[in-house]
Amino acid sequence: MAVAAVLIARRPGGPAIRPTLANGPLASAVDTAENYLHGKAIRAGLDRSASGLIYDVTVVKAGRIFDVRLDARSGRILSAAINK
Repeated sequence: MAVAAVLIARRPGGPAIRPTLANGPLASAVDTAENYLHGKAIRAGLDRSASGLIYDVTVVKAGRIFDVRLDARSGRILSAAINK
């Protein structure tokens, strides 16, 4: 629900649902992933990995779906790969 609120609130003309989410760390991770691939995020979430917490953002670009993983502490992109 929180992820959907971020993506809806970020849409031009979309309602300002929970502004704290729209400008928080998840929104920043979504922005980073979108800018990195020049695409649009369709899903985002926080996951746990062996190395710590990561953001997993799904981005669509030119009809292809990419999975982008970012370090939740630094915001650094860890990987970006085509979703198969």
